[in-house]
Amino acid sequence: MKLDKLAVSNIIQMGLVQGLNYILPIIMIPYLLRVIGIENYGRVATALAIVQFLLIISDYGFNFTATQKIAVKEKVDNTLVSTIYTYKLILSGVILLITAAAFFFITMTQKDLWFVVGFYLFFLGQSFLPVWLFRGLNKMVYVSFITFFSKCITIILLFLYVKQKEDFYLMGFVYGIPAIMGLIISAFLMKKYGIKFVKVRWENLREELDSGKDMFLSNVIGTLYTTLNPIILTQFAGLYATGLYSTCEKIISVANSMTNAVSQAVYPIVCKKMSTSPYVFLKKVKMPVSFLYFGWWPPILLIVSILVVFQSEWILQIVNGSSSANEQITLLQVMLFIPFAISLGHLFGIQTLLAVNEKKSVRNSIFRGAILNLILGTTGSLLFGALGMGISVLICEFVVGASMFQFLRRYMRRNKKDIAEQLSYGK
Repeated sequence: MKLDKLAVSNIIQMGLVQGLNYILPIIMIPYLLRVIGIENYGRVATALAIVQFLLIISDYGFNFTATQKIAVKEKVDNTLVSTIYTYKLILSGVILLITAAAFFFITMTQKDLWFVVGFYLFFLGQSFLPVWLFRGLNKMVYVSFITFFSKCITIILLFLYVKQKEDFYLMGFVYGIPAIMGLIISAFLMKKYGIKFVKVRWENLREELDSGKDMFLSNVIGTLYTTLNPIILTQFAGLYATGLYSTCEKIISVANSMTNAVSQAVYPIVCKKMSTSPYVFLKKVKMPVSFLYFGWWPPILLIVSILVVFQSEWILQIVNGSSSANEQITLLQVMLFIPFAISLGHLFGIQTLLAVNEKKSVRNSIFRGAILNLILGTTGSLLFGALGMGISVLICEFVVGASMFQFLRRYMRRNKKDIAEQLSYGK
């Protein structure tokens, strides 16, 4: 069986979005390091990291729960949209108050103030951009267009206004203005679908927060335990080991980003299919329809990983600009299989368990991986340095995938007759 045209179109468009996300740093980072210096670039990197964490709180799992509801209904629910934006407005107001209060306790120059204001605009633009809405409507072309437009404006503003070290404070606006412009474009697109903001009751807000809490916790825990790995490695093995690990992590992040792109592209389609025809037969074997739309991706990653293993030394030489230590080559060869393990988690968890509202199963699997990561990561770093951390991460990702597969088997045994009858979206 083949993927339908809509799935292929979504995958291509999300692939382009991820490609733009990688091209932008390639253009910006060398220019920024040369113009504003490494110290000011560190400020920019810190601000971006803070914004990304705030965006996780702002998203609150709506990219999965809201996307699913809209994809299944194939229409926009004004109450749902209004409820999500109410939450985002409240959160944005709280962040603004905290930031304003901080100005009274932290001495800031006028440039520092504009720096913060610019990145707050960036947060607002990214937070209120209704990617979850466009995904649910299978209008990924809108996401692609807004992303391309915003990235182009970012590059133009960067070269026009950031020309010396003192211009670092404008970086907030370099990111923020395009984000706000993209938000304005999305507002016109939303109007096209007749979206109106209606009065929201506290019950609506509580219902949506309860619906998304498991994915929110999963995102936070997943982000924290991956962020902690370099810190643990530095503490127990030193900065050199952290440098080896971080370089390899950047390389495999390319494959992980493509997994996210494919997963996001087919997710709304899978949600719709699972609500009507949850099973597909392949050679008389009954399996969830999600395996048809995403099951082909893990084998591709496995084959690519095996092939790339033999080119590890060459890849590291390109990235490092010089020959690499045998330890780093071995580390990369181990870590190259992490994207395959992560793709299994997407297949069993995001594409299947989430599509049938088994959000707690996904959350519990990620919790298991986080706890195991802390134990094995610490022990591995202490005994074997960077290689120990790489092996630990690989084991943990396979454990997460295996845990999700276990929960999926339990779910299918409980629902032998008809999965569709068991669906209860929003719970």
